[in-house]
Amino acid sequence: MSSNTLQKAIDLVTQATEKDRAKEYEEALRLYQHGIEYFLHAIKCKRVDILVSFSYLTCFLTLVRWSTKRADKGKHS
Repeated sequence: MSSNTLQKAIDLVTQATEKDRAKEYEEALRLYQHGIEYFLHAIKCKRVDILVSFSYLTCFLTLVRWSTKRADKGKHS
């Protein structure tokens, strides 16, 4: 999702620069503003992706520690 959002942001800013060069400043400003909104959304999505990945990693490490402790207890029994 964030890659589509990022691409949309890039497309909007590209259109904005074209309007800027054509001296269509009001339309350029509108496109720049929309582009910034999409960039911010893409950043938020990316942060969520990273947090989810971190959560999975944390769960995995917890399971590894738990299984290692259980294995160690089994050796001493």
